[in-house]
Amino acid sequence: MLTNLRERMSKRKKAAKCDETLRELYLLAVSPNLSFSEKVDTLLRLGRSALGASMGIVSRITDGKYEVLYSSGPDWSPAAGTRFDLNGTYCVHTLLADEVKHFHAAGTSEIATHPCYLEFGLESYIGVPIKIGGQTFGTVNFSSPEARRPFRCEEIEMIRFIGFWFASEWQKQQEHDQLFRQSTILKAALQSVPDPVVTLDAERRIQSANPAAERTFGYAASELIGRQVSALYHDMGDYEDRTQTYTEARHEKIDGVDLHYRRKSGESFVGMTTAEPLFSEQGDFLGYLGVVQEKPAAGAAEQRRSQLFATVSHELRAPVASILSSLKLLEMKGAGDPEKTAKWLTAATANARRLQTLIDDILDVESLSQTKPNTQASAINLNGLLDQAATGMRDFAEEHAVNLKLCHSPELACVMGDSGQIVQVLTNLISNAIKASPAQGVVSLGLTKELDGFWVRDRGKGIPEEFQPYLFDRFTRAAESYDSVRSGSGLGMSIVKSIVDHHMGSLSFDSKPGKGTVFTVRLPQSEAGTGLDAEPAVLKRALSA
Repeated sequence: MLTNLRERMSKRKKAAKCDETLRELYLLAVSPNLSFSEKVDTLLRLGRSALGASMGIVSRITDGKYEVLYSSGPDWSPAAGTRFDLNGTYCVHTLLADEVKHFHAAGTSEIATHPCYLEFGLESYIGVPIKIGGQTFGTVNFSSPEARRPFRCEEIEMIRFIGFWFASEWQKQQEHDQLFRQSTILKAALQSVPDPVVTLDAERRIQSANPAAERTFGYAASELIGRQVSALYHDMGDYEDRTQTYTEARHEKIDGVDLHYRRKSGESFVGMTTAEPLFSEQGDFLGYLGVVQEKPAAGAAEQRRSQLFATVSHELRAPVASILSSLKLLEMKGAGDPEKTAKWLTAATANARRLQTLIDDILDVESLSQTKPNTQASAINLNGLLDQAATGMRDFAEEHAVNLKLCHSPELACVMGDSGQIVQVLTNLISNAIKASPAQGVVSLGLTKELDGFWVRDRGKGIPEEFQPYLFDRFTRAAESYDSVRSGSGLGMSIVKSIVDHHMGSLSFDSKPGKGTVFTVRLPQSEAGTGLDAEPAVLKRALSA
């Protein structure tokens, strides 16, 4: 009775050992930190421990040859790469059975006279065929020189599971290796393509960018990956038009479309774009592969000028018509009514100034688009520039019954840039803030906490939410922010954005309805610098805007 109890306890321990091995095999399969070879080595050690076997082997069978792929055991175990004639191995019986085959005392079994036993003398053996894709790949087997008690059902099921485990993991590894090889080839091909190539996911987020794209757009691939492709478009209007086109095309190829793009520097260019849809093996839409062929600079400049003059025509027509009308009336009736004469002359003068501002802004925009980033960079004392800009804009603020407040900082803020262009940014932002402020309102400006830039805040109506995405587009104004007297050319914010981009800086804003807007400009910092005077011509132009 005591013997039976011991046998039952031993069986329970063995069953528990098998269960524990199966749990460890599951954890092994999902472990992300082990290589495939490390997983197989662990698999063989777990199997040896659970079965009490001296040796564990994973073999591959090809053309009647038995090759050891992985081996775990004592020094006398065959090393990986060792080859045997299949007919002289224990595994020939496993393959003939096409199922788990086992011997607990081979010397007293049907293979006692077989070459495998005569050659190797292994008393206990258990093995299972490895099937991959319906074909026999090889075997997983465990063996020992000593005989043992007969293999139990749970041990047979465990070795069968080990065979399934290896087949699954091997197939996954082969697919991974194939994918890696294909990715390596694709990466090498994309790197050698002279034109920008960008891949997008189904939501048009950038997934990759080749070196040509990095050179053309001025961004490192790491700066683009994960961003919407709108980051590369010249304006949001083009992006939304393309979104509509892609939606209507229903994932079809889009070939040879000219689009306006923007580099990191702020410079725009025209590129002929081809977009090829990408699909999975199951037919699921994955995204697009886009190729951009940049058009020659002369052609791009010509298209930009055409677009500019087509857009500006209506802006020029209104003040010109008003001036001509005022002068015509002055010619016909002005001599007899000095009061009307003065009124018409005032209107003509105001419209002439508006024209002058518009023309100056157009020249600024075109000049900036041709200028290389930060070409006249030097150390700038921002404290001095803010003080001069505030002083120069104070009369303009008083004309509009707005208080202009400069928040002084005791610390020196020194950045790299062109002082004249930075003053232009300041005066544009201050001018806009004043125009957007109600009578008796307050416009304030000061340095950022990090001393790498400045901010300008108004307490006006705020920028309408639907207008905010287009704020930096040319000839764009928010009708709710300016009345007819205060309206500008619609180029000011585009100029500001271009200047900041040329300085490799950043421009951001925060606007809340009814509470106003704050613009923040950040620029590359300098270790040391001196105060530079703002250019009077720049201040004068800003005041007359």
